[in-house]
Amino acid sequence: MNNITKIKDRIETIHRQINDLETHINDNPNDYSLKLNYNSLQNHLKDLYNQLNIENKKREKEIIELRFIGSKTKYGSIPLDIVSNLINYFSSVLHSTSYFIQYGLHVGYNKRKIVNDIIDLRLESIGIFLNFLKI
Repeated sequence: MNNITKIKDRIETIHRQINDLETHINDNPNDYSLKLNYNSLQNHLKDLYNQLNIENKKREKEIIELRFIGSKTKYGSIPLDIVSNLINYFSSVLHSTSYFIQYGLHVGYNKRKIVNDIIDLRLESIGIFLNFLKI
């Protein structure tokens, strides 16, 4: 949210600068440096709008990062069966919490299906290394 506020403030500032520059360009239509500055501010404004769009899209989905630390994790790796069990419990907690927030204690299959369809949990950035023993 903080980035969005900063970007919006910067957009307002650039709009004011462009308006001031337009009056100067109208007074001096042959001044090349004013036109160059105007084009630069216009490009900067486009970039700010793109940044604002990106920040707004980030707000549409939440990203949760899990880090596993312990004796079973070695050199940035963890056994897949441990990950699958942890992810299963994590997914269950998120679905149950979402269901409770939405519907309270009212039980119903259709409601649970709606919550499951809304929550789109995905695993990203995982690599699997297969280590086969040579006999």
